[in-house]
Amino acid sequence: NYHNVLISIKPDGTKIASTDGNVIFEYSMTAAVGLSENLTISRNIASYLIQILSSGEECELSYSNSHLFLTMQGKEINAILSSSGFPPYSKVFEMQKPDKKLTIDNSIIAPAIKRLYALTDNDNQTVKFSIKENLLELSFTNQLQKYDAKETLPCEYHGEAIDIAFNANYINNMLTAIEESIEMNITDG
Repeated sequence: NYHNVLISIKPDGTKIASTDGNVIFEYSMTAAVGLSENLTISRNIASYLIQILSSGEECELSYSNSHLFLTMQGKEINAILSSSGFPPYSKVFEMQKPDKKLTIDNSIIAPAIKRLYALTDNDNQTVKFSIKENLLELSFTNQLQKYDAKETLPCEYHGEAIDIAFNANYINNMLTAIEESIEMNITDG
C-alpha cells in the first residue's frame, strides 16, 4: 500500500521506508533492539511522529500486535498499526547494486531544491541533477515562460559524470524530513 510507511526493526538497525510508487525513500538509524519486526503505519501518523521526533530528544518505541507506542519526555503517544502490507521495496535494492555514491549536507541541498521548486509549474516539476567530481549542479527549465535556473553545490562524489532527473516535489518533501547529510546510492539501470 503506497499510503503507508514501513518501520523495519532488525538487531543491526532500524529502517523506515515510504514510497508513492515512483520514488522509494529509506532512512536508516541505529536502535537498541533484539527482535526483528516489520510495522506499518499510515503516512498521516508518520508525519505527526516526524514532527514530534524532530526535536532530537531520545525516545522509547514499543509496540503490540495492533499499536505503536512512543514515549518521550514523560508523554506517551499511541498509534494504530496499519493492517495493510507494504510493497517488497528491498527487492529493488537487491537487484541493482549501486556503483556510485553522492554525499551532500542537507543544509546545502534542501534550500537549493526549495528555491528551484518554487519556480516549477504544474506541467513541469523536473529538476535535473548533473553530478561530476565533487560538484552537483541543479537545474530547471521552464519551457512555457522560457527561463532557466541553475545552482551549483559542493558535494562528495567520485566517478563518471552523470545526469539524473527528479520530480522536485518528491525531493523537496523528502529533504524536509531529514536533517543530516544525504547519501544517494546510484546505479545505471
